[in-house]
Amino acid sequence: MVLGPQQWLGAQLVSQVTSWLCVFAAVLILIDRCGLKLWIMALVFSVFIARALRIGADSGFAESIYIALICALYCLAGAGLIVVRGDFLYKQVMWVLLLSVALMIPQVVGAGAWPYLLTTHGDQYFTAPMKTIFQNEDSVRYELIQGRPAGIFHSNIIGALIGIYGVSLHFTKRAGGRLGWTAIVCAMVVLTMSKLLFASFGVAVVIMILFGDPKQKYIGYQALVLLAGFLLFYRIVFPGLMAINLSEDTITTSLYLRLNDMMDVLGTGNSLRRFEVFLAGTARASWVGDGEHVSGYSVLLKSIGSTSAVGLLLFTAAAQVLGLQKMKRLYASAHNRPPPILQIGLTLFLLLLYPVSFPIWTAPIYWFMMGLPLLPAITLLVPQLVQGNTAVESRQRLSTQ
Repeated sequence: MVLGPQQWLGAQLVSQVTSWLCVFAAVLILIDRCGLKLWIMALVFSVFIARALRIGADSGFAESIYIALICALYCLAGAGLIVVRGDFLYKQVMWVLLLSVALMIPQVVGAGAWPYLLTTHGDQYFTAPMKTIFQNEDSVRYELIQGRPAGIFHSNIIGALIGIYGVSLHFTKRAGGRLGWTAIVCAMVVLTMSKLLFASFGVAVVIMILFGDPKQKYIGYQALVLLAGFLLFYRIVFPGLMAINLSEDTITTSLYLRLNDMMDVLGTGNSLRRFEVFLAGTARASWVGDGEHVSGYSVLLKSIGSTSAVGLLLFTAAAQVLGLQKMKRLYASAHNRPPPILQIGLTLFLLLLYPVSFPIWTAPIYWFMMGLPLLPAITLLVPQLVQGNTAVESRQRLSTQ
């Protein structure tokens, strides 16, 4: 762990302690929903063993096994938490976005070096922020760490991921989100200047306006007005940043970098290579090293191939459809309400869109979020996450009578 450009001696210890606390919390969620099952104990034991082998043997295979196990643990925990503590999770995400927006403002303004202490991405030799207020495109000079701030997160990329999750939770909230939280979500979209977050926001609003209930439609229209207002204010205060970050060249370059990256990993006989002619002369990520990629789907295609990727997609889709029917029955019997199908569908689409821009597959936080959209498939394997620990819940009901 690094704080800004400086190494902090205690940072690694803090990171390790926090990591294990998160694992402990994930295990508690599973036990609360399912009881102390043998498979939970086996999963936790496997995580400890893989972690020890990862550190002791310094093996790539042990590293892969550990990542797979820890991501599976987080995914199951995310699914279990959203079922019974969805409102709690929503509030936590909104407060995190609020704290991030509060720190993003001094970051983009350039109020000294202190706002960037938590940010570790981007500019290795960043020492002091530049003037960005009322600077036009020709005169503005800024570092990535300032022009696309990360807030309380270590990088703008992770900030965008949390923002996407917040967008999905907020706009699909059954009771409708508060105006204040809508404003925070819109501010997060504007300040990150993430093209993917902008796209996710647009998709979410359109879907809510078309398919949402009256409250969700109203929130969608509110969000459009607020976003337009924030963009206008940003355009007035930061004209140079606006012109650079949302220019046609910036947007198309970002898109072509990913498309070319994915095209390069396809085999020469792949039928999709016929579309390569449309990418001739467009931007490529020439600065990345051998084996590195700017898109998560490039990593996936390179690792398992396009045929296996399609097979995995079809298998997951089938599991989702089959699990959805079972999940509906369990929600009706255990919670007396329908499952959040619109929320599941929107979150699945947005989180599958995210890896286009960044290889996020090994990040546990991503799989924690994926616990929500993969809930139907998970229900096939672990129905107790939806149904709950009936023995414990029965005792709780008896104790309250």
